[in-house]
Amino acid sequence: MTNCGVSQDLGKRSVDPPGNTTELDVDRIVGGNTVPSQTKYPWMVYLRSSPNQFTCGGSLINDRYVLTASHCIYPDVSITYYVTLGDLDFSTPYETQAIRIPATALVHYHYRFKGNLPTDNDIALLRLLTPVNFAAYPHIRPICLPSGDRPVIGDTVVIAGWGRVKEKGQTSAKMLEATTQVVSSLYCRKNAPAVNYSNFFCARSSRSNICNGDSGGPLMYRNVRGYYQNVGISSSSNCRKSEGSAYAKTASRCKARPVNAPRESLSR
Repeated sequence: MTNCGVSQDLGKRSVDPPGNTTELDVDRIVGGNTVPSQTKYPWMVYLRSSPNQFTCGGSLINDRYVLTASHCIYPDVSITYYVTLGDLDFSTPYETQAIRIPATALVHYHYRFKGNLPTDNDIALLRLLTPVNFAAYPHIRPICLPSGDRPVIGDTVVIAGWGRVKEKGQTSAKMLEATTQVVSSLYCRKNAPAVNYSNFFCARSSRSNICNGDSGGPLMYRNVRGYYQNVGISSSSNCRKSEGSAYAKTASRCKARPVNAPRESLSR
């Protein structure tokens, strides 16, 4: 079985002690730092609703399934999506060995929204039409699903994606990363009062935030054993630094029908 949640990057940031990531390690997405290597987060993917239409981010959880946000899929649940894996910079085909696989979507039965704001169960699966061959593509690996009660308020977590670098700005061709901190839902309720926060985390940073295009990407917690877990899915944000953003919890949602993690899903 392929190990999940293992960063393959040998740079300074990926060899920091487990559970000891700080805001000094990675600074921003809105204003984000470029991820130094695709193998740092080898589970990161991006979606296209047509071969040339960038939609959202996501994360590979095993050889057949990608976890993303329901609002990235709904209401176009019956179309074919195109999932790109193993990429770092989608403006050039040469820096990594990226692959693109068609996929079908499954949105949570109880996904709810109000206007453009997801309010509950903002979680979806994409089933790849062909499984990832990990032997042929060793730089592509899945992320773990959570197996405990972390993160909790005060924990530092990591976000990454190709979203906008500023409010109303352009999306980034290169994958960016940032650290943020899990905080009380009070920091999110001002901008998103209708969200069911029993199923969402709120996280914020004075120097960074997710923005349009980062939706569906993972909120990553590095556990004490050094494995990265997808503990939340980027759901809603106003892109402004210092303001809270909402992330759909994966721990309980992945166990509930219909978006239950398939048996071959990995966790640690």
